[in-house]
Amino acid sequence: AGGLADGTTRTQELICPPGFYCEGDGHRIACAAGAACPEGSSGPDVTACSQVDVFCPEGGGGAQAVDPGFVAVSNAAGTSNVGQAECGSVAYYCAGGIKTLIAAGFYGVGASPTTQHTQAPCGDASVWCTGGVKRVAQAGYRTLGSPVSQRSSEAACKSNKIFCVNGVSSNVPSGGYAVPEGSVPHVGFEVCPVGSYCVDGTRLPCPHGTYGVLTG
Repeated sequence: AGGLADGTTRTQELICPPGFYCEGDGHRIACAAGAACPEGSSGPDVTACSQVDVFCPEGGGGAQAVDPGFVAVSNAAGTSNVGQAECGSVAYYCAGGIKTLIAAGFYGVGASPTTQHTQAPCGDASVWCTGGVKRVAQAGYRTLGSPVSQRSSEAACKSNKIFCVNGVSSNVPSGGYAVPEGSVPHVGFEVCPVGSYCVDGTRLPCPHGTYGVLTG
């Protein structure tokens, strides 16, 4: 076993090289995909390629580790791995050959959206993450989720008492009103002008018989 003959005249015996196996008749046979054939193999080893984090390409000398951001591809019988493929969806990351759904409040990290190999917290309150994608909070919206670094959704600032900038809600100060008036979301506030008074972020006209001489 392990003998190798090239040509018609045998002048020496060589050990079977990696990527081949030698059954003992002096001929070497290329190792099929899904099997490992290290140096000196007398037959293919399919058990070496059955773990989720390895694969054996055609002509390979041994099992190769699945790259970060990739998953192993098995043969038709599902008994050994013959190659690797990109992780795929932006909503997943792949490490050690295992495909994992990215958690809410996190985004995927990798060389490309289809080869993400880990996840990371979304960031500050100005962004939110879902489905593995980081999104910037819209004007007049606040981000939701805990802790702040793992915001996973956003909501419009509807109450006249608040306004929202960069994903953070703030109270409209006394003597001010939320803008834009009469619609949501509220993106800021303005000081109550002369002739009006403001209560809970809402501007109201001074009643007949009264007047306001100061802003705010």
